[in-house]
This record gives sequence, C-alpha cells and structure tokens, in this order.
Amino acid sequence: MLVAPLRLVPAVVMRKVQGAYTSGRMRWVSRPLVAVLRHRPFGPIEACAVPGAPRVRMVTAESRAIRQLYWCGVQEHAGVAAEIWRDLCRNAGTVVELGANIGFFTVVGAQAQPAGSVYTAVEAHPGSAQVLRRNVELNGLSHVTVIHAAALDVAEPGHAELAVPDHDRDVAPTGGYVVGHAEGVAGRPTARTIRVPTVPAAGVLAQADLVTLDVEGCEAAILEAAAENVLARRATVMVKVQRSPGRLRSLLLRFHTAGYVVFAVGRSRLHLLTTSQLYSTGPLPLHDSRDVLLIPAESAAKL
Repeated sequence: MLVAPLRLVPAVVMRKVQGAYTSGRMRWVSRPLVAVLRHRPFGPIEACAVPGAPRVRMVTAESRAIRQLYWCGVQEHAGVAAEIWRDLCRNAGTVVELGANIGFFTVVGAQAQPAGSVYTAVEAHPGSAQVLRRNVELNGLSHVTVIHAAALDVAEPGHAELAVPDHDRDVAPTGGYVVGHAEGVAGRPTARTIRVPTVPAAGVLAQADLVTLDVEGCEAAILEAAAENVLARRATVMVKVQRSPGRLRSLLLRFHTAGYVVFAVGRSRLHLLTTSQLYSTGPLPLHDSRDVLLIPAESAAKL
C-alpha cells in the first residue's frame, strides 16, 4: 500500500531529498522524508555514487544495504569500518572477503589495493552474488574474483542449505546463514532455504594477507579450520561477532597469545580490547560494535 503511491514520486525529487540529507543541509527536515522515500523502488536510477565515498558506485538493485548507502551514506551504513578496511587494503597484496553481500566493502578495499594485488570476494546467496559481480564490473575492478559459494570448514566442495530471513524479500538479502554450520543465530525466523555450493574456507584463505569474515555465525568454525595457516602468515583478520559468540571468544584469545592486538571497531574509532576484557566472561561485542580486528602487533602501528 505504501510502495504503490511512492512510485509516483519523480526521481528528481528523490535525488534532492537524498542530497539534502547526506550533505547535512536541513537534515532535521529531510529525515522524515528519507524514512518514507527509502521504500520507493529506485526505478529509472540504475546506479549511484555512495555519499561519503564518491569513488564507489553501486547498482541500484533492491537491497537493504544499497538503500541505506544511497539514502544515508557511508557513515551511517558502516561508520569508521569502511575507512579502516580501506587503510588495511592499501598494504595488502592478497585479500579475501567471506560474506561479501552486495560488494560495498569489496569495492572500497579493491580500489585501495596496490597494483598487482589480488582480491577474492565470496558470497553464498545467488542474488547477492549477482549484484556483487555487477558492482565489481561497474567500478572496473578487473583484479577482483567473485566466487558464488558458502566458504565453510569442509574438506571438499559440495552443497549446503542457506536459510534466508522471512522478512527480507530483496534480490540481495542480508542475514542468511548456513543451516547446521552457524552459531549465535537461534531465534531468527527463516522458513525458506536455498541450496548453494560450498568451498573449503581453508583453501580460499591459504595465501591471504588480509581476511574479513561476515558469514552469519560460521566465523569461528572457519577461523578454527584456517587458524594455523593464518597465524603462520601473520595475516590480519576482521571478523563479525554474533550475539552469542561461543567458540569465537577462545579464538580471540588464541590470536592474542600469538602476538596479535585485538580491537573492537566502533562507530567512530578503534577500541583496544585489554587482556582482562578478552579473558572476561562478559558479553561480546563491546563498544557498540560487532566487528573485531585482529592485527599482528608488528603491523598495528601502521593503522
């Protein structure tokens, strides 16, 4: 009922409201308009520059992530995490992103890499993987390889069931998880599943200098399977922490005792996690953050 009349709003009006909000001009006036107009299909707008990251362009596929980037800009969507990821990629020759979704971080990171670098983006959902490929092509990132699969702690390629949230009917949904492999996802209403290909995560991560994992509860299992090689290479890892991290906490301690510095990636800055915080039985994440950065002590000074 809401979307039908919103289709009558001209694209030029959308652009004016978006520009007023993301530039900060009369934000208090434009905020309620954004809250309504963000439900309007993009229509004739086929691609857009991301406010706050003008070099990054996104196709306007139906996706909650793309709508938030278009209407609110990079700061509200990702906070300082996008800037940190860009800085990390500037010094990384081989980057692996597991759970790339629509590819915003893929584009941000790949644009920052030095010449001759390699970037591998892995995404399980077929719709998201298609949008990811389109965004990689739109930004001319020929050194990026997109893999449509779920990277898991498995020995051989195969297939698995990807649970898709009931409330998210977008082409590129968020919050899907692999049934039987994820932790910390109890209580999510997911009646639909999609059969997707799988690849061994340890093999994908074998040569990585920099890794990011946002794989809805599979983070701990993947890091456990690849930890020996990741630690040997002194690779930097950015990992998403679920509400009930379980095994992931012990992995943070393992990296810490191996000479890694651990940060919570807050909305505006990094927060160093102390030894006592890591050994605490208190809840994770900390500092209103779901991203944790594991970086070798010898590399932390470069941040």
